[in-house]
Amino acid sequence: MIQRLILLLVVIMTIGCTTAEPQGQPEAPFAGSLISDPRFTVVETEPGEIPADGAVNTAGGWYLLNFDGARSHMSHDGSHLQVDVNLGGPNTWSVQLLQAPVEILQGMEYEVRFLAWADRSREIEVKIGGSAGRGWAPYNPGEGGDAGGTMVALTDSPERYSFRFIMTHESDPQGRFEFELGKIPGTVYLSDVALVPVGQRDLSLSEADIAEFVNADWQLSWSEEFSGPEIDRDLWIFEIGNGHTRGIPGWGNAERQFYTDEEQNAFIRDNALVIRALEDERRDQFGTYPYTSARMITEGTMEVQFGRIDVRAKMPIGQGLWPAIWMLGSNHREVGWPETGEIDIMEFLGHEPYTVHGTIHGPGYSGIGGIGASATLETNLAEQFHTYSIIWDEDIIIWLINDTVYHSVTAQQVEELHGGRWVFNQPFYLLLNVAVGGLWPGYPDETTGFPQEMVVDYIRIYERQ
Repeated sequence: MIQRLILLLVVIMTIGCTTAEPQGQPEAPFAGSLISDPRFTVVETEPGEIPADGAVNTAGGWYLLNFDGARSHMSHDGSHLQVDVNLGGPNTWSVQLLQAPVEILQGMEYEVRFLAWADRSREIEVKIGGSAGRGWAPYNPGEGGDAGGTMVALTDSPERYSFRFIMTHESDPQGRFEFELGKIPGTVYLSDVALVPVGQRDLSLSEADIAEFVNADWQLSWSEEFSGPEIDRDLWIFEIGNGHTRGIPGWGNAERQFYTDEEQNAFIRDNALVIRALEDERRDQFGTYPYTSARMITEGTMEVQFGRIDVRAKMPIGQGLWPAIWMLGSNHREVGWPETGEIDIMEFLGHEPYTVHGTIHGPGYSGIGGIGASATLETNLAEQFHTYSIIWDEDIIIWLINDTVYHSVTAQQVEELHGGRWVFNQPFYLLLNVAVGGLWPGYPDETTGFPQEMVVDYIRIYERQ
């Protein structure tokens, strides 16, 4: 999606299995790390001393951070580094041993190697990832843990560990290499840490392949022009509340709005749909919510499988606003999320008015592990209408803004690079909503004005001839 377009790939990566080889004694010194200066720099730092965005420069040394009441300290003897965790805290990341910045290049396969042991058997988490500006995304997403990285089981004997991952996000010159040591008290020993580039991996579509889809003969098969005096409630179903009745309070994202079916939150104006977020307190049996908005879906009334989908819309603006135009698999009630699959045609953060995001979520690549990208335009997406599109076939999804491609994902990429399953060969239904607050956009502050509106001019679906 680009107009001078600055591409910002926001995708995710896949990991190899973790292996361990028993070792008699530590061999190479910790200072021999390929991600550090050949010397020891031991720094014990309080969280308040690092930038809020987490983009620290440890000058080749290793920082030890304690969060949530955790207590630990570290030392070294020229051969290995020792971290004594006196109080582990509630999360693996409550005790962090990190080095930054570490440049991680998109499309590169990396191998992580280190020698480690502990005073008793325990699990630690190893994460190569971005700082707050990237949503703390793990570039080596794994199963379990709190930081999204790779879990490693240590014993009381020195062992070599290794795993591989492919960097599928945009290149990050400010990456972080972290050992997450929290939760359990005890002592961890580390040595010979290395982050080794193995080689480039590229399964992306060629420009010719993308052009073939974009330039195909697309014929209009369905449209919603919002031309009537009122919203068509035979087509659009309104979801009510804050997600509690669906078993996902805050709609699974710690959102603060209460969705209604009231005209003040969704209505037709000048042949366009308006979804309006208001600073309007509501209560129900589950709590109190400071905002109202609307979430409209076509579940059970209209579904689509493959084609081109165009949505012309104008965004709201302001910290904490999170409008979205998206889709869920029609089997959502039977299999749940993310098994059902999610296609985000467009997501927008109100504090980034020039940037649009397009993402898919599925089994093995959901939440912050979703496979997506963003595009930054020269024009403010809240000041005028733009057309947000996907082209969707059996084994490919392409994202466009104003007919310019900015992202594509194939089934092969999902399966081979991300270790996930492609779940997009089934019918999906549409969703339109404006969320207020959430883990990704943050929350409204004194700069956020209300009311705020997402205005949708039309939705048009095309079939390939």
